[in-house]
Amino acid sequence: MTGPGERASESPGRLAPARPTTMRQVALAAGVSPMTVSRVLTGNGYVAEETAARVRDVLQRLEYRPNPVARLLRGRRSHLIGVTIPSLTSSVHRGIVAGVEEVFEATGYQSILGHLQSGLHPSSDFVEIAHRQHCDGYVIVPSRADASSTPAALLDRPAVVALSSVPGLVADAVLTDGRDAARAAALYLLRRFGAPVAFVGLDSQLSHDLSMRDGYRDGMADAGYEPWELAVRPGEEGAHQGIRVMLSSPRPPRAILFASTMVHLEGLGALIQSGLRVGEDVGVVAVVSEDRPWTALLPTSLPLMVIPAREIGRRAARRLLRRFDQPAAEIETEVVPMELLLPDHGA
Repeated sequence: MTGPGERASESPGRLAPARPTTMRQVALAAGVSPMTVSRVLTGNGYVAEETAARVRDVLQRLEYRPNPVARLLRGRRSHLIGVTIPSLTSSVHRGIVAGVEEVFEATGYQSILGHLQSGLHPSSDFVEIAHRQHCDGYVIVPSRADASSTPAALLDRPAVVALSSVPGLVADAVLTDGRDAARAAALYLLRRFGAPVAFVGLDSQLSHDLSMRDGYRDGMADAGYEPWELAVRPGEEGAHQGIRVMLSSPRPPRAILFASTMVHLEGLGALIQSGLRVGEDVGVVAVVSEDRPWTALLPTSLPLMVIPAREIGRRAARRLLRRFDQPAAEIETEVVPMELLLPDHGA
């Protein structure tokens, strides 16, 4: 029992909720002013790199978390970023999100993730939700539904498009392009396994998908062969059925370029179920992100076309931060090319 003016103690076995770390506590621990901590968090104003590194270390050690509601009440940025991806299962999309969060975590921004249900919905659906959440900006990984057109008027604040371009959308972009890598992959398969070489990819009009298809066609034309293409609709097991039809043809493919992380596992399964030894009886090139643990399960090393997903995410986040600081700067696009990695025997 407590007397007048005394503070009641917590019930036995219960912990009092820890109060969140304040910016003033961070400043005291780092030996700087609260203004310096604010500059590190927002990226506005100059802070020496050594000092900024010390502040970031304290922010992490004290588990400082900005209060977006308080920021809004003060008329400042919410430090929330809307990040939209077409698929939760794609290692490429997950890699982009990981790269984005790696950059934002060090600067005090937090991500609100929007999933477009396997790319069947346009990014504008999520952008509207992110707007209501008072997001400061957007990182948009387009869906197949975006490939037709997304009105630029939907972007009421800074945005960066990642991985593939969106027709009609005026925004900074960090894209990838697989044309050179796919051309080299087609020529490698022809040289090592002979013709025909087939192309299996998504039924997609996204720019990075089209770049791989065009590169494959370039390689086949360079070698004097006709292309053999299978466009798969996600979710319909089209790769498995289509490859079985290809294998039953009078002249089955000697090799296949799988141009999507969403179809290569299904396609590899169809080849193995047909009794073929991947990499020996039939050649394969697969598209992967930097994170590719499944390749260790294969009995032989495969040539891989690598999409630099994490790097795309990191660059997209940095470009959005620069756009916050320079809102009137000219719109820019940078391209991070895919890379073809050959096994030792293919060198």
